Amino acid sequence: MEYQWEELDVDIIDKTHLPKYPKKIRLLADENIAKYIIEELSKYFSIKSVFDLNLVGHPDENVRASAKKLNRVILTTDGDFWNEKKHPIRLCFGIICTEAGPAEEEKLYKSLARFYVMFAKLWPLEWWANTKAFIKMDGFILRSLQYDGIIEETEYKFKNGKVFFR
Repeated sequence: MEYQWEELDVDIIDKTHLPKYPKKIRLLADENIAKYIIEELSKYFSIKSVFDLNLVGHPDENVRASAKKLNRVILTTDGDFWNEKKHPIRLCFGIICTEAGPAEEEKLYKSLARFYVMFAKLWPLEWWANTKAFIKMDGFILRSLQYDGIIEETEYKFKNGKVFFR
C-alpha cells in the first residue's frame, strides 16, 4: 500500500514527553566523516570522533557500544549501521547514517545541513534514544523503537521549504 504524503506541522508536535530542559544532540563521528565536517559541526554540537576515543579500526560493534555508553548519536556514512541485523536498534543509543558516501563530502555536508535546519534542531538528545535516521539529499527516513518493542519507520521529504511525511 502506497501512503500519501502529508505536510508536517511542527507547531502541533506533541513534546509533552520531553524533558523541561532538553539537552542538545551529542554526536560521535565515525572514521568516515571528514575532519572539516567534524570541525564545522562542532560549532553547533558536542561532537567527538572515533579518533578522540581511540576507536579507529575497531569493529562497528565497539563504536556502537561506546556511543551508547556515552549517550552519543553515531554519525556515519557506513550503511551497515542502518542494517537491523548487523546493528539492532535496541542496542543503539542513536544513529544518523547518510546516503552520501565518504568521498561525497559536499553532498554529505549539504544533506546534514538540510536535515538539521528542517528537522533535527527541533529534537533534543533524549529523543534520539533507540532511533536511527537515514539522511538523503531530499529527505530522510526515521526508524524508532516504540515502547511496545515494535520498530516504526517514517519517511520524510523536503520540498519548497516544507517537510512532508508518510
